[in-house]
Amino acid sequence: MSLTNKLLIIGFILLCIYAIISRIVNNKNKNENDKDDKKEDNIDKD
Repeated sequence: MSLTNKLLIIGFILLCIYAIISRIVNNKNKNENDKDDKKEDNIDKD
């Protein structure tokens, strides 16, 4: 394999890892935001 092919494969793998990590982080943030929204809804009812 040539050097450029290796670099392309390494870059693609890093991109996949970044996409997976960012998706996990976004899911955690959404869950926290949903909890905050529910708290605000309860305050509005009172």
